[in-house]
Amino acid sequence: MDTRPLVLIADKGLNNQALLGDLLAAEAQIGSIVRESQLEFWLQGVEHLPSLLILDYGFYLSGTRQFCQRWLAHPVLRQVPILISGNYDDEIELLALTCGALDYISKPIKPILTLARVKLHLSQVKEHRRLSSLSMTDGLTQIANRR
Repeated sequence: MDTRPLVLIADKGLNNQALLGDLLAAEAQIGSIVRESQLEFWLQGVEHLPSLLILDYGFYLSGTRQFCQRWLAHPVLRQVPILISGNYDDEIELLALTCGALDYISKPIKPILTLARVKLHLSQVKEHRRLSSLSMTDGLTQIANRR
C-alpha cells in the first residue's frame, strides 16, 4: 500500500496537470481532477482523506470563493488545505487568500518554488495529523481518551 500523501490537482489545463503531476510524483500520490463533477464527488463522501488540494483559480465557473467556503465547511475536508494556482496577479492572489486558501501558486509555475511550497504544506499537514492523533489517544495506555 502506498503511504505517500494524496494531493488532488484540480486544473482543466492538461499541461498544468502534467507539470504538477511530474513535479510532485516523488512526494505524493496524485489525484487528477479535470471536471467540476469530479471535485463535487469529494464533497459527497470521503473514502481516503487527501493531504492537499491544488485548485486552479478559474476551475469553478460558479466561483472559487463559493467552492472554498463549501470545502472548508465540510466536516472532514476542512482539514485539507487548499493551494490556489493562477496567473500572476496581486488581486487574484489576494482573493484566493481571503477565500480560505492556505497559499497561492502563480503561473507560469516555477518548479523549484512550487515543490518547496508543497513539501512545506505536506509536512505541516503530516505534523498536524500526528498531533491530532496524539491528542485523541492516551500516551501510556494507547487507549482513546476522547469521544
